[in-house]
Amino acid sequence: MIIDKSRIRRILVITLSNIGDIILTTPVIRALSKEFPGSRIDVMVGPNGRDIFDKDPRIFKLVVYDKHISIAEKRRLQLKLRKLKYDLVVDLRNTVFPLLLGPKYRNSPIQSFPK
Repeated sequence: MIIDKSRIRRILVITLSNIGDIILTTPVIRALSKEFPGSRIDVMVGPNGRDIFDKDPRIFKLVVYDKHISIAEKRRLQLKLRKLKYDLVVDLRNTVFPLLLGPKYRNSPIQSFPK
């Protein structure tokens, strides 16, 4: 996928939920902030990861996502995030959120494995 970097203004990173995995995703934030220096980076993380990103100056907005919320609450969150019109969604959890948010660019929810 070729990304027109000049069109990327808003980025959402959907992180993993375990603390060790969340810490391993911090290089992704570093790489995105370096690659898209003028862009706003938001992070969606589970309640356990709030403290890891809470004070990170590269993060504009922290979205705490509890997977145990009701379907109605998940739908409200999806609609709220869709209104933000993300240009790029990087989903490290492989959820359907990128498909539902309608960004210009996103990674595929279906990963292929090397043969």
